[in-house]
Amino acid sequence: MSSQPIADYALLSDRHSAALVTRDGSIDWLCFPRFDSPSVFAALLDSDKGGRFQVAPTTEHYRSTQRYWPDSNVLVTAFFPAPGWPRSPTTWRSVRGPNGIGGAWSARCEASAAP
Repeated sequence: MSSQPIADYALLSDRHSAALVTRDGSIDWLCFPRFDSPSVFAALLDSDKGGRFQVAPTTEHYRSTQRYWPDSNVLVTAFFPAPGWPRSPTTWRSVRGPNGIGGAWSARCEASAAP
């Protein structure tokens, strides 16, 4: 099971499927292309074998927040105090690359699908 409380997850959906995204930029649950499809990412159920997709700062010491852009399903995940304050707007079926505010920073990307 995931160590994340369910309240720390945000929901992205296109009404055919849905993804659960953590505050630290990890998609821990996704059945695609429909709700009744097998899971692609299932770290919510098994953090070692379930698979996830994550974009996060390379530094280990950061604080993160999430919010939905007003009147949309665009999810903004912000990382602080990583240099440059990386922010990654995410919409369903479209993950936009992170952008920095006020400086340079580096990110890591992890992708592993559920078996």
